[in-house]
Amino acid sequence: ACDLQDFCFPEPYDAVWVQWVLLYLDDDHIVSLLQRCATAGVHTVIFKENVVREGRDTLFDEVDGSVTRGAVEFEELFEKAGWEMVKKEYLEDWPKEMLPVITWALRHRSEI
Repeated sequence: ACDLQDFCFPEPYDAVWVQWVLLYLDDDHIVSLLQRCATAGVHTVIFKENVVREGRDTLFDEVDGSVTRGAVEFEELFEKAGWEMVKKEYLEDWPKEMLPVITWALRHRSEI
């Protein structure tokens, strides 16, 4: 076992699902993870994460070290790593007092 920021895929996967983990990685680690997915032949990456509401600043949690980004910040990181959004969906029927949740399906530019 190893940390996600260092994980190397032993074989190609059709899809990789990553849920509520990116908040513990810094920007460079997210880009690196996506680049390793592309190099390993992963066709689709699905991320599900909490996001700050539009117009709000990134949230830093000093207790657990998490970073809650906005949708735009995530999407800029996906683009920087060479991945394009195929689908973006907000979780519906989610309590208003909770941070919104978005699921993104991504494909590497070479796959589109």
